This record gives sequence, structure tokens and C-alpha cells, in this order.
Amino acid sequence: MSALPKLIDPILLAEKGKEISGQIPLSICHRLNESLHSHDGFATFKLEFGKDGRLPTIKGRIEANVVLQCHVCLEALDWRIDSSVNLGVVSSIDEADRLSQSYEPLVISNRETLTELCDIVQDELILALPIFPRHPRCSGDGSNDQVCSEKKPNPFSVLANLKHSVN
Repeated sequence: MSALPKLIDPILLAEKGKEISGQIPLSICHRLNESLHSHDGFATFKLEFGKDGRLPTIKGRIEANVVLQCHVCLEALDWRIDSSVNLGVVSSIDEADRLSQSYEPLVISNRETLTELCDIVQDELILALPIFPRHPRCSGDGSNDQVCSEKKPNPFSVLANLKHSVN
């Protein structure tokens, strides 16, 4: 596999119909790492640059196995990300507002068309993370002090037994 470029020009790549694929270590995705329990592993991606009419586009797929922290029990949580990418390259927020709903905006200034490849991959991974990561076995009702452990006996069940023995 050839070395990946750090900086890319999405507009030029779209005009030439290029494709970039490879792996990026999660350890260099600093904004993503704020949400991860472990920084080990790689993000695998395939990005196809093209045009939709006059609009430069980036389409593709990003996959990664990340380790999050369960917000209920605070233990490690393995999470699989398999995210499709469908970006429209625009030069302003006004252009982004006019994009078709099928595209997410990638805003790049006309003066500075270079962007970091890692940032594109990292942004898509961040968007694919769950808002409230938790194990399937952890409580889903959001109540306090409920963790992944076995159900604890009701402390008032002793009172119920006492009531039945008095009658």
C-alpha cells in the first residue's frame, strides 16, 4: 500500500475522478480520541472523488472498530462503525444551505483548497458515534445508579414477608 497524502485537494481530485483508500491509525485522530476508551486500531476507508453536475463530491465508506466507554457501567464497549460518506464540497455556508439533502457539506475556502485527509475520515467517524453509548445489557431507561450488574434483591421484600407472617 502506498503512503497516504496528509493534505488533499478535494476539488482537483473530483475533477480528475480519483479514488483514495487506505487505513488511518485511530491514535492520530485527536478529536475522535476524546470520545474513545482506547486509541488502538485503524479506520479503513475508500473515498471516490467525482462530480454531480458542477458540484465536487466525495462518496465512499469508512469502517472502524472502536472502543468506547459505556455511559452506564463505565466499562469498555466495543463498537463497530460502518459509515457511508456522501459529501458535497462547497466554499461557503450559503452554498452548504443550498445543497441537496442527499449530501452533507464539506466547506473548503476558495483561497485554501487543501484539507487534511485525516480530518475527513475523523469527522465521519465522530458523526457515526452513538450519543449515549451503552452495553445492550445495561439499563436503557436512564435512571440513576443502574449498572450492568445482576438485578439486586428488593430491600423491601423483607417487609412484605413480615407483613404476611403477622397476619
